[in-house]
Amino acid sequence: MGGLFAIAWWGDRSRFYPNHTPLLLLAPSLGFFVEKLVRLAKRQNATSISDFLSARFGRSRRIGVLVTVITLTGERSLTLSKRT
Repeated sequence: MGGLFAIAWWGDRSRFYPNHTPLLLLAPSLGFFVEKLVRLAKRQNATSISDFLSARFGRSRRIGVLVTVITLTGERSLTLSKRT
């Protein structure tokens, strides 16, 4: 039984590197990306994701509504899946 535990532990430990290495390498650039998004949002007076995306496409009301509907639908499905 101890041998199986050791094999499982070693396999778990060796899988850490390939799965998480890209995330660790990209983490420092995430701050730059977020800072750039915040600057753009402030410049366009965007207060939500739908405002931001519609502003990027010429203040299109259709895109704002589409993003809002997609966001609410995704949030609703996540909420319902957590209940079951």
